[in-house]
Amino acid sequence: MKKIYVGSITLLFFFTFKSFAQSQRDLLDSLKTELNQAKELKDRVLILSELTWNYVPISIDSAIIFGERGVEKALSLNDLEILSQLYSDLGFAFMEKGELISSRESYETALKIRYQLGDSI
Repeated sequence: MKKIYVGSITLLFFFTFKSFAQSQRDLLDSLKTELNQAKELKDRVLILSELTWNYVPISIDSAIIFGERGVEKALSLNDLEILSQLYSDLGFAFMEKGELISSRESYETALKIRYQLGDSI
C-alpha cells in the first residue's frame, strides 16, 4: 500500500512540475510575442520587466539581459516608477545568481527611486 501511495505522490509531483514548467514557458513565449508587437516604448519596457521577473526560474542570465535592456529603455522614458521596478527585478535576478553585490546595488537603487517617488511601501 505504501508503494502505491509513494508512487502516486511521485507522479502527482512530476505532472505538477511539468505543468508549471510548460505554463511558464507558454507565458514567456507570449510575453516575447507581445514585446515584438508592442508599438509604444512604455509598453515594451513594462513587458521587459515582466520578462525579467518571469525568466529568473528558467534562465537567470536571460532575466538579467531583459532587465538591463529594460533599465536602458526606462531611463530614456524618464519613468521612475517602471525604472524602480526594473531595478528591483534585477536585484532578485542577481540574488538568485549569487551576485550579492550587484543584487544589493540594484535593490538600493530601486529603494532610492521609490523614496524619491514618495512610495510608502
